[in-house]
Amino acid sequence: MIKSTPPKNCTNKYSLRYVAVILVFLLLILILHSYHHHADFKRHQVDVMQQSVQGASAEITAAIVERQRSIRVFVKQHKSLIQHLTKNPDDQTSYQELKNIISNRFPNSFSFTISNNKGEVLLANFDLSVNEICQKNILEFIENEFNYDVALHPNPKAYHFDIMTEWDNEQTTVSDLNDFSQAVFFISFKPTIIARILKNSQVHDHQLFLLKKDTINLIEISAQGTRIQIPNLNGEFFLSPEQISRIGFKKSVDETAWELVDIQDENILIDYRNERITQIIFIVLVFILISYIFLSIARREEHTRVQSENALSQMKDRLEQALSFSNVGMWQYDILTQEFTWSKRANNIFHQMQPKTFDDYLELISVTDQQSVRQSFEHCIDTGLRHRIEHKIEIDGQNEHWIEITGNIEPDNNNSNPKMIGLVRDITIRKLAEQNRISFEIQQKNTLVREVHHRIKNSLQGVVGLLQQHSKYESIDNVMLDHAVSQLNSVSLVHGIQCEHHTQKISISQLVDIICKATLDIMGVNIVPNIVSTPDTQHYINESNAVPVALIINELIFNAAKHTTKLSEKNIHIGVSSSEQYVIISIQNDNAKLPEDFDFDKAQGIGTGLSLIKSLLPRQGAKLSIQQINVGVLAIFKLSYPIIINDGHDNHDSNSQKTA
Repeated sequence: MIKSTPPKNCTNKYSLRYVAVILVFLLLILILHSYHHHADFKRHQVDVMQQSVQGASAEITAAIVERQRSIRVFVKQHKSLIQHLTKNPDDQTSYQELKNIISNRFPNSFSFTISNNKGEVLLANFDLSVNEICQKNILEFIENEFNYDVALHPNPKAYHFDIMTEWDNEQTTVSDLNDFSQAVFFISFKPTIIARILKNSQVHDHQLFLLKKDTINLIEISAQGTRIQIPNLNGEFFLSPEQISRIGFKKSVDETAWELVDIQDENILIDYRNERITQIIFIVLVFILISYIFLSIARREEHTRVQSENALSQMKDRLEQALSFSNVGMWQYDILTQEFTWSKRANNIFHQMQPKTFDDYLELISVTDQQSVRQSFEHCIDTGLRHRIEHKIEIDGQNEHWIEITGNIEPDNNNSNPKMIGLVRDITIRKLAEQNRISFEIQQKNTLVREVHHRIKNSLQGVVGLLQQHSKYESIDNVMLDHAVSQLNSVSLVHGIQCEHHTQKISISQLVDIICKATLDIMGVNIVPNIVSTPDTQHYINESNAVPVALIINELIFNAAKHTTKLSEKNIHIGVSSSEQYVIISIQNDNAKLPEDFDFDKAQGIGTGLSLIKSLLPRQGAKLSIQQINVGVLAIFKLSYPIIINDGHDNHDSNSQKTA
């Protein structure tokens, strides 16, 4: 069954939540940061306004003081001319001369005059350049012991401010002493220099205004000039309440009747705030854009990962189904602790008797397979090669099952805890099927072999019957014919034995007994062999050597019967004795005599029959000796491995196992 996977939008929903949370934190940080920046900006503006006002105020004071000093120096330099005008105020020539000198020395001067110590103007004032306010200021200057705070004077021709200084009239007579001993020299200046100082000291988005101290919020001078020169005032020469609220810093200007204020632009904080908001919006948009890009990439990767996980889950489910159908389980073996971990399906294979350790695992294996299983595991651990072995296990000491176990070393870069991992499969059904198949094939083979042996035996017996029919004719040598019949009959007997038994093993004692009976049919002599066998031991002839051994035994018996002086069963003695490793067949012919030059090993003095025997004698596992004894001739035929098989096991394998 394929497991259901969570909706694809689930991960996206959580991702959007993470982005939203981060965005909220980012907004909080940006807002807090902007708040602090805004507060810093306001403090900075206050500092800027303070520095601007203080600097401009100091410059204005310095400019006023410098004008006062310059006028005092000027009065000393041109004292004689000034005294002359004081005595002769109607002297236009001197007046024009002094005016030209003042214009050259003080380019921004507007007018000048001379007054006595009573504040009375001595020079003609036809153009009213020295108005009542100026005269009043001269009087205040004298009354205040020649101290005066500079102020702006309105005038139809030009707004101006006055600089006055006292001077001593040394040529005044005693009669005029009260009027002229202390006089005042007066010069009016246009406020151009004051406006220039304000303009140079004024920072961007700020305005500097000189206000009159004794008239609240009355504008005197700005960076554009006097109040009548300031645009957009429209006759409103006083600060508005909104402008008053924006005054950042103010300071009285020494030596003047002015107060200098700095008014910041009404939009400066709003613009800064909007700029910060714009930055925040930009940062948020960039963050959203980057988040969108990364989310898109993450979504594609997540989609790919989900597809891979779904495919992996499907493969896992299919693998589990395949393992379920194939009855396969998984296992893991910790090499250090020698402990097993089995899957649920592996537990079913072991019928809930799964081993926990390697020793427990070996106890379930049959004794014959334990050594090979241990060697296979050790070989895999030592070499890292794949481990695969099939063996039997015993469940509850009764039920036997076949399992196939495969595995390999699990990759571990650190090699700190090496483990083996693999599969285990119950192959009992397969093994039983293989055994049944092998048994069926063997049965079919045995049936076919018996049928072949049966047909060969029938064919040979047919040939024997034909030869025996020809023995009635006198022209045929019956001895040779009987010899041929005897040989064919021996081969036929071998095939007859093989076709009668489902196994292909031929007992030696049975073969000797049948050949002796066949001799009775051919030569009329009833020979009964003396068979002595080791108790509980039965010897068989290897199938591939059955025919030559049968022919050799037949030739020996036939020769013994043929060469006896008196054909009788009492003259021929046949014995069969056996031990665990060999079988000895002895054939003794009484009253027989070998030729004097007889030597079987060297093939001397042997006839056709013994020549045939020598050619048929196997090179391994068979030894024949023929010797003359007192009563006759004795042939000893000794058989051993690989000719004979002892109780179904060849002696060589038995010895090899014992040696091992």
